Amino acid sequence: MTFFDFFPRVTVFAALAVLSGVSQAQIGFSHNWLEFSPADKSTAVVFTNEGSQAIELEFASRLRDKRSAGQRLLVYPPVTRLGPGQKQTIRVMAQAVDGSPARTPAFFWLDYRYKNLEDAETPAPAPGDTAGRVSLRTAVSLPVSYVANGAKPRAAARVLPADDGSVRGIVIANTGQAALRVHQMQRGAVTAPLKLTILPGDSALVETGGLAPPFRFLAKNHPEIDVL
Repeated sequence: MTFFDFFPRVTVFAALAVLSGVSQAQIGFSHNWLEFSPADKSTAVVFTNEGSQAIELEFASRLRDKRSAGQRLLVYPPVTRLGPGQKQTIRVMAQAVDGSPARTPAFFWLDYRYKNLEDAETPAPAPGDTAGRVSLRTAVSLPVSYVANGAKPRAAARVLPADDGSVRGIVIANTGQAALRVHQMQRGAVTAPLKLTILPGDSALVETGGLAPPFRFLAKNHPEIDVL
């Protein structure tokens, strides 16, 4: 019996960062999510043009939730051009909107838009006209967490019933202030590898194919999570 006979798939809620590491335009990135603290001052992600055309990347940031009000994420460089196979390190740091040091916790999205430079340029649209803008589009958003030094995740798990009363799966929520990194699921003698990064305020549904507890989840930065 295979792992998938017991644990067929993982369903992602909210901003759970289980990305493939490659976007629609063959743009690779070194991290699926970013987390740093005042002790780090900044963090970085490396983008790689894995396609056959030169591209332009334009970066921007936005807040993820109300907890981050009054904070902003600075991104450098905000625009870069990459030939096939070229790499660019994008560095980010948090700051209050008035220029003072950022407060923790703060949660952001790092967005990027891209276009192929070898494609024909699209004529500039008239004011209010959204037609003809397909050559520059949002490809992916990476979650960014700015947390206190030594911040920890806090996990809570519960059984999610199906409509017929059976067990649909287990919901794992992270109510802490740092990302929760779950790497294994156990049921009796059966173990299954997982690759879940659950950000603060987010949750994940691990579908169990109707199997009922007990389950145990192991995380790299959290005590064992038991569901009885």
